[in-house]
Amino acid sequence: MSTQSLVESFIIDELPLGNRTLIGPDESLISSQNLDSLALLRLILFLEEQFGITIEDGELIPDNFQTINYIKSFIANKQTVR
Repeated sequence: MSTQSLVESFIIDELPLGNRTLIGPDESLISSQNLDSLALLRLILFLEEQFGITIEDGELIPDNFQTINYIKSFIANKQTVR
């Protein structure tokens, strides 16, 4: 499964999106209020476990988690730095 598919599945299955079954790769998760502080924490734990990365405090900025595409790019950057 691709990074985008894994992240999208987690967001749809685990975060409160109502009855939605699809989320656009460029749809804002933050401004649509789908990603509150608790949801962000759950997402971070998932990303660290699923992709074997460590997300530092300084990386907890909205730009890294704004959309699925931003999250995908963030993960790719973290994996290349390892």
